[in-house]
Amino acid sequence: MKSIFITQDVWEIIEDGYEKPKDADEEASWDDTKKSQYKQNKRRDHYALSIIYRSVDETILPTIMAATTAKEAWSILETKYRGSEKPESKKLIISRDVIFDEGAQWQWNENNSEVPVASIPTTSPDQGEGPNDLIYTGTSPRMIEEFKKSMMSEYEMTDLGEMKYFLGMQVKQSPGRIFLSQEKYAENMLKKFNMRDCKPMATPMATNEKLSKNDGKEKVDASFYRSLVGYLIYLTNTRPDIVHAVSIISSFMSEPSKAHLAAAKRILRYIKGTKSRGIMYKSEIDYKLIGYTDSDWAGSIDDRRSTSGYVFQLGSKSVSWSSRKQATVALSSAEAEYISATSAACEAVWLRRILKDLQQDTEGPTTIYCDNMSAIAMTKNPVFHSRTKHIEIRHHFIRELVEKQEIGLQFCKTGEQLADIFTKALPTDKFLHFRRELGVQVFQD
Repeated sequence: MKSIFITQDVWEIIEDGYEKPKDADEEASWDDTKKSQYKQNKRRDHYALSIIYRSVDETILPTIMAATTAKEAWSILETKYRGSEKPESKKLIISRDVIFDEGAQWQWNENNSEVPVASIPTTSPDQGEGPNDLIYTGTSPRMIEEFKKSMMSEYEMTDLGEMKYFLGMQVKQSPGRIFLSQEKYAENMLKKFNMRDCKPMATPMATNEKLSKNDGKEKVDASFYRSLVGYLIYLTNTRPDIVHAVSIISSFMSEPSKAHLAAAKRILRYIKGTKSRGIMYKSEIDYKLIGYTDSDWAGSIDDRRSTSGYVFQLGSKSVSWSSRKQATVALSSAEAEYISATSAACEAVWLRRILKDLQQDTEGPTTIYCDNMSAIAMTKNPVFHSRTKHIEIRHHFIRELVEKQEIGLQFCKTGEQLADIFTKALPTDKFLHFRRELGVQVFQD
């Protein structure tokens, strides 16, 4: 793993850490140069920490979720696993450039649309010589077979056939279908937190439930709470139906109370009754990338900030989703929707680039559905007036995308707003409807 950190220019910050002020007064006493260096180091550290999070196996991830710096997370891994006789795989999705840096011998042809996409997990030299897994995929059986033969001629490898399990996700394949779930992971999670025999719930949150940092005076073990939240966060990889609930409880990891723990355990009770659910992806002839964006204006009791939510679907199944509190207070519901739409638009740009790299058609604007006419009008009006001039400049990026016809906002009724499930706790019937529309289902032969 060290070689990966070096290529990403983060090994120094992981090994040595960086100087942090003891308090706000000390930071205020620093000169501009030192403040600038501190902010730069803080950004690098966040980037390094995100690489570590993505690199480790899901069984190890909860042990470092409480770490606040990359150095702290790396120290935990070294202390717990250095010298262990048991080889622990460190799985990392590697980009094409890093694959070449690490020595994979596969010739890339920029004009060849059939080259397989490879994912190479790596192992840490401190943890023994455990076997590596390599996943490859493509649309051409011929190219896949050539790639496999080329790799097997260079390395000692075993062909394990179709992928069935990877990074905590179970993969079931049938003609024209791929089903992703984390049933085994969910079962282990319920066992770890003594919830195997709990009573199932129909929804992950009580209708219109609003949690606050001041809920309940009796505090609970923060380490236990963070571990539980960490497990739930990883489960959202295949469970968009719990994203909003998990986002809410993750806001209270510094000083969790009994009320917050009860909300987290309610999610576990919901998982108890739905652990076999995942997302089914089907082969479709005609599909387009479409998005839905919504917000819950002033939904936070603590700071009155709004929650942004979006989901993108390719064809009829969800491929990207998010639920996150906005960074600033919105002065109106239209402003909250506008900020949320910009967040969704940024995600759309990234998804369009991925599709383009995969030789997929991205001509024409990507449609994003919004249920607020005022917010839609704001994206089409380039004039800064009293209702918009105070909004941070970065949120106006969506106007440029609309003008360039990369994004097109269209109105949809609130009852058809799929992103509603990512902004608030919904009544059972409405929640189940949107869950079904997201594509969260049980695998059927």
